[in-house]
Amino acid sequence: MDWTEIFATEVAIVSDIHGNREAYEAILADLEENPVDAVVYAGDYALFGDRPAEVVKLVRRSGAPAIVGNTDEYVVEASKGPISEWTRARLHEDDLRWIVRLPFGCWIRPAVDSTDVESLALVHATPADVEATLILDEDPFGDRELTPAEDARAMMAGLRANLVVHGHIHLAQQGEIDGQRVASVGSVGFPFDGDQRAAYAVARFEDGNWTLEHRRVAYDFTSVANRIADSATPLCLARAERIRQARALPLEE
Repeated sequence: MDWTEIFATEVAIVSDIHGNREAYEAILADLEENPVDAVVYAGDYALFGDRPAEVVKLVRRSGAPAIVGNTDEYVVEASKGPISEWTRARLHEDDLRWIVRLPFGCWIRPAVDSTDVESLALVHATPADVEATLILDEDPFGDRELTPAEDARAMMAGLRANLVVHGHIHLAQQGEIDGQRVASVGSVGFPFDGDQRAAYAVARFEDGNWTLEHRRVAYDFTSVANRIADSATPLCLARAERIRQARALPLEE
């Protein structure tokens, strides 16, 4: 698995934009007002929103480090039916090549000579793959069960860091697996915690440890949901309802 690395002590972690340009622009505006040393993107850029190409263009234009998510692979392969085919058709070939080249993870190191156990390891879902779902806290709606300890241990793939951070589950959570601190960041475009505001987090290295500050930013989610619902695109009603309720509702026609 390919990893990249950056050196910083205050980093915004932006994950799961999912083609929701308005939510993403709200995050960018918030970062303009509350700047940090660096920004890193944690995957899932295009699928499910109605502005996939615009989001990918903005992320690429930023020049910030980015890693791959599971739905990014769905888009490249058009492997999840009509919605992934629809999304792929709207991306340029350069966008698809950019996604294919994205690394699996990113080490965020407080200094050039930092060891892994002093650094933050960022992955999309787990250190083992981009697909598994790791749940360490109670789901606010009871939609997903806690991950059994043995399964959680396997998902860590033996990785040791000061803090392991992931996206994918669209919730902000934290816990420990065999003494390894693990935390997740919420979703920019499709939160699943009942709060419709766009979510991201800021990681800071202070007194020898990494901490996470979770931030929420309001945007006009109703207009975005209504536009998707009226679009006659695949799964439009289900996708719109996910935004309205900020919940992991089934994706069904």
